[in-house]
Amino acid sequence: MADFFRKAPVQDTFQKRFFESIFHKHNIVGSFPAGLPILSLYSFPAMMTSGMAVVVCPDRYTIQRNIGVLRQFGYEPPALAVLDGSQMPHEERQIQSDINHNRVQLLYTVPEKFASITFMQILVHALVKFLVIEDAHYLLEGFPGTYRYWKLWEGLENLRKRPPMLLFTQPLAPSRLHELTRRLSLGSFEAFQKEPAFRQTRLRVKLAWTENEKFRYLTGVLTGTTDRDRIGRVLNPGSVLIRTNGRKSAQKVAGALHQVGFDPVFVYHPGLEPDEREQMERMFFMRRNAVAIIYGYGTRFLKPPVGEVLKVIEWEVPPSLESLFGLFFQVPEDDPTEVEGHLIYTKEDYEAALRRINYEVQQELGTRESPRQQVRLLKEVRTWSLSEDCRFQTLIALWHGGDPGEVAECGWCDRCLATSNGGFLRRMIKQWVY
Repeated sequence: MADFFRKAPVQDTFQKRFFESIFHKHNIVGSFPAGLPILSLYSFPAMMTSGMAVVVCPDRYTIQRNIGVLRQFGYEPPALAVLDGSQMPHEERQIQSDINHNRVQLLYTVPEKFASITFMQILVHALVKFLVIEDAHYLLEGFPGTYRYWKLWEGLENLRKRPPMLLFTQPLAPSRLHELTRRLSLGSFEAFQKEPAFRQTRLRVKLAWTENEKFRYLTGVLTGTTDRDRIGRVLNPGSVLIRTNGRKSAQKVAGALHQVGFDPVFVYHPGLEPDEREQMERMFFMRRNAVAIIYGYGTRFLKPPVGEVLKVIEWEVPPSLESLFGLFFQVPEDDPTEVEGHLIYTKEDYEAALRRINYEVQQELGTRESPRQQVRLLKEVRTWSLSEDCRFQTLIALWHGGDPGEVAECGWCDRCLATSNGGFLRRMIKQWVY
């Protein structure tokens, strides 16, 4: 699990004493194997008690990584089982038999399985101790891939008695965390969340007219200058993450960067084979001059070299400010890595995002909430992009739900460094153009 994913346990009858009682009962307090990651929060209770724990992962690659770590510490099938839709019929029947005979202690699955009647019958009849949901923020609007978790939400709504839940999310504002608990109909919860690395993050917004201007700004950021006369002079870009909204735009940007001489440039997405993804992750972690173009929901394993300045660029308009948080503030507070964040905003990208929302509604994708909620979140991004106030000040105030005046100006964003905020007419024209 990536360092920037924070544990946010949402608990109903599943209070902190649940884990504490299990650890004390089995005398394993303080005896965790060295190097065991945060997944021990649910793996130890699952393996030490009767019954079965169910873990929902965003994709098969995440499941393989988790199982690979557990196998290093001696956990093997049938105690570990996977039902993600890739099993042959006879393999699935064997796993179901193991579950019926209480041989499975930790079952990994994907959100789509909750649309299967057979799988839901397994959950109803099995003794499920607790349910773990990784990337639980996808149950909210405003994140890429939210529609995949719709099946999970529907399945949970059909359960008369839900098991205790443990949710793992990216950093979420308190208001959004409460919205998540309301959506899951949880009466009480206890959240553990570290502050994101606000001090190490620098933010910039570039209002561009055309794709050509966007690319010029991008290459200027990578070469360390925005001077047009020097575009094309390839310097060492450092560690760079560029997020797009789809495969087509990711490949387009990667091809353009290759043509001007950047290397290595690779496209990282959930559809890659596990070996390819692991190779890219190792290369990004070891090399100080690697450009990764990412899209989709499976990008949380990309880490830069220790102490490296990480350049994070939103190539297209994100669906919400919370999604922007997850990209720009992905580094934990105790990590020395500094983040240089850029959002490149154009009117065409904003309109494309609106069309995408309409497409998801027509295809019955997404959540049951009104599409007006998704449009509202998108308009918040537009308002923030066109604002004349300090980027950092307004974004952090939104995170804490306070008055922007309570947060000091950063002094280094594009608004703080602007020579003039412009007059009323200029602001009105900008609102109209963008």
